[in-house]
Amino acid sequence: DAIIQATFAYIRLIQEKGIATWRFKEQQQLAQMDFNFKEKRAGIHEVTGLASQLQHYPTRDILLAPYLFEEYRPDLIRALLNKLTPKNMVLMLVAKGIQTEKVTPWFETPYKINPVTPEEINRWSHPPTDTTLSLPTPNPFIAQDLSIKPNLAENVLPQRITMGKGLTLWHLQDTGFKTPRADFYFTIRSVKANDTPAHRLLTEFYVRTVNDQLGEFSYPAYLAGLDYQLYRHVRGLSVRISGYQDKQPELLKAIIKTLKQPRLSEDKFAIFKNEMSRGLENSQKDQPYNQALGWISKLTLLSDWNEEQLKPVLDSLTLKDLKTFLVEFQQQIEVVALANGNLDAEEAKKMATLLQVEFIQSDNIQAVPHQPVIRLTQNTPFLYSFDVKHPDSAITTFIQGEDKTISTTARFALFNQVLSAPFYQALRTQQQRGYIVFATGMNLMDVPATALVIQSPNTSAVELGHHIDAFLTKFNTQVQKMTEEEFSKHQSALITRIMEKETRLSERSSRLWHEIDRENYEFNQREKLAQAVSTYSLGQFKQEYKSYLIGDSRRSLTVMANGERFPVQAEAINQYHPIKKRDDLPPAFF
Repeated sequence: DAIIQATFAYIRLIQEKGIATWRFKEQQQLAQMDFNFKEKRAGIHEVTGLASQLQHYPTRDILLAPYLFEEYRPDLIRALLNKLTPKNMVLMLVAKGIQTEKVTPWFETPYKINPVTPEEINRWSHPPTDTTLSLPTPNPFIAQDLSIKPNLAENVLPQRITMGKGLTLWHLQDTGFKTPRADFYFTIRSVKANDTPAHRLLTEFYVRTVNDQLGEFSYPAYLAGLDYQLYRHVRGLSVRISGYQDKQPELLKAIIKTLKQPRLSEDKFAIFKNEMSRGLENSQKDQPYNQALGWISKLTLLSDWNEEQLKPVLDSLTLKDLKTFLVEFQQQIEVVALANGNLDAEEAKKMATLLQVEFIQSDNIQAVPHQPVIRLTQNTPFLYSFDVKHPDSAITTFIQGEDKTISTTARFALFNQVLSAPFYQALRTQQQRGYIVFATGMNLMDVPATALVIQSPNTSAVELGHHIDAFLTKFNTQVQKMTEEEFSKHQSALITRIMEKETRLSERSSRLWHEIDRENYEFNQREKLAQAVSTYSLGQFKQEYKSYLIGDSRRSLTVMANGERFPVQAEAINQYHPIKKRDDLPPAFF
C-alpha cells in the first residue's frame, strides 16, 4: 500500500512540476546522440528489431523514428499522465503468506484475483504529499565533447604506461569504430579476496554494498550513455566503465570514492546476507546439468568454494567482520587498468592517477597470482557423484589437456569443433538419451578441455556415462576415415570463428582485457591459435583423438547428478575412481 501511494504521489509531482521544456530538450539531445553513434549489433537482432518497429512506423521511418523528439507538446504529456490513475491500474503482488483460492493448471502455482475496492481507489487517488520525493535535476553526465580525437601515436596494440609500483596502465587510442566512446577497465586484486570461504563471501558483500550505493548516482550516467559494471572475481574485483568518453572521469571519481569508503549499515548487511543465503540454497535447486557443470570447477579450481563450505560461514558473518575485512582487503593489493577508445594517453593517465592516489601506497603493494588448476592423472577416470532434488539425471564428462601450450589449445578446439554436431545427433536425435545434450570447450584458467554434457528424464547418470564412452569409441571409427577435405572444412570453420571481426568497441576491449589478465602482452592469442589450428595435420588429429579422448593419455573427471528417479548402485560405478571432495584429486597443478 505504501509503495502504491508513493507511486501516485510521484505521478502527481510530475504533473505539477515535471513538465518542462528543458527536460524535453535533454531527452532530444540524448536521442540524437544515440542515433548518430548507434553501434552495430548482430544481424539477427537488427532484423528482428526493425521488424517489430514496422508495427508502429512506416517503412521509410523505422531507422530514425524511435530516436525522434520533434515537437514539445505539454498538452499531450498531460493527457497521458491523466490516464495514469488507480482506476486504470492492474496490480500484481507476489509474496509469501498470501491467502489464495486457485491453482494454475500446469505449474500448480497458487493465486487469487481480487477487485480493487472503492476505498483503495480513493486512498490511492489522493496520496499524502511525500516530501522525500524529488524530480531529477539536469543530467550532469551528458557528453558535450563528441569529437573524434586525432590519433597521433597510431598504435594498433595497447601500450604499457609507467605509473609507478603497484599500478599498471595499458592504453590504446582505438578510434577505428568512429565513435566518441571509450572503455576504462580496472581491477583491484587482493591476496585476501578469495583465500578463505569467509573472504570470498565478504568480497561479495563489498561488491554488493558498493553497487547498491552507486545505483542512484549512476542512473543519470546510464541515461546519458555512460555505463559501468562492478563484479567480483577470484583475485578481487573489477570495474568496467563504457560509453561516451567526455564525462567518464566524473563517474570514475564517484566509483573510487565509494570503493574507498562505502557506507555500511546493519539493515543493508542483513538484506544482502538473506539474498546470498537464498542464492546458495537455490543453486542446489538448479537444473541437474548446471549443477554437474558447476562441480567441475569447484573440484578442479583451488579458488572455487562450494555451497557446503560457504553456507555455514555465511550464517556466522557480521557487519563487524565486513568492516575488518575492508581494511585487510586494501592492505595487500595490485591495480591493473586498460583505457581503450576515444581518449589519448594523457587522458588515460589522469584517470589512472585517480586510482593511484586512492589505492596505492608504497607498503600495500603485492602481486596476486592466478589460482592453480588441479592436473588430472592420465588413465585414471575420476568420478564425483551426488544426488539432486530433481527427477532427471545429468552428467558432465570433462576431459582435460595435458598443458596450456597453444598446440594443445588448438587440438582441443578442433576436438570440440568436430565432436559438437555428431554428439548431439547421436545422443539427442538418434538415441534420445536426453533433451539437453551438448559437447563444448571448457577451458579453466587457460587449461584446454572438452566437456560432454547430458541431462535425461529416462536414463541414469551411470548409463549416460556408458553411452558417452561408447559414442567416443564409435566416433573414432569416423575420425580414422576422415578425409583431408572434411578436416579442412572443420579447420576453416574454426579459424573463421576464432578470427571473427569485432563490430563494437566493447568487444575489442573485452578481448584485450582478457589478454592482459592472461599476461599475453603481445595481444596475439587468437592469431597464434588460428595459426596452430591451420598447421595441425589430419594425421595428428587422428592419432591424438584416439590417445587423448579414449586412450591411455586421457585425463578425465566425470560428475554425475543422480535424479530422484535413478538411485545409484555402488557396483555400477566401479570403472571409475570415486572421490568425495577436492582433496581426493591428485596434488598436482598447472
